[in-house]
Amino acid sequence: MSEPTYWNGEPTKAYRTTVIVGPSPVPTWWCSTLAGTVRKAVVVYYGGKLHDILDDEDGSGWAKVTEGHGSPNWPHDSLPLTSEISRCVAVESEWSRANMVDEGE
Repeated sequence: MSEPTYWNGEPTKAYRTTVIVGPSPVPTWWCSTLAGTVRKAVVVYYGGKLHDILDDEDGSGWAKVTEGHGSPNWPHDSLPLTSEISRCVAVESEWSRANMVDEGE
C-alpha cells in the first residue's frame, strides 16, 4: 500500500514515474544540462491540474510529498513542466486512487 501524498499540507495526487527531461527555460537552471535524459520523478497535481515535476533520483521528491507534506520548508528540485512523463506509473498515492483524479485534468 502506498503512502498518502500532500502539497502545502493538503492531500493531493502525486505519483512516482520517470520523465524525459524537457528543455530548461533558462540556461542557468540546475537541470539545464539534463535535457533529453531520463530521470526518476514525482508528478504533483494540485488544484486539479499539473503543478510540478520533482526530481526523485535521490528520493527527495517522494520524501517532500510524503514525509514533508509538500511543505515549502522541505527542499526539492523541480524539472521543467515540459518534460515528457512516462505513462508507466510505478507508484500512485492512496489519495489519487480514492479520488480518481484524471491526469489529464
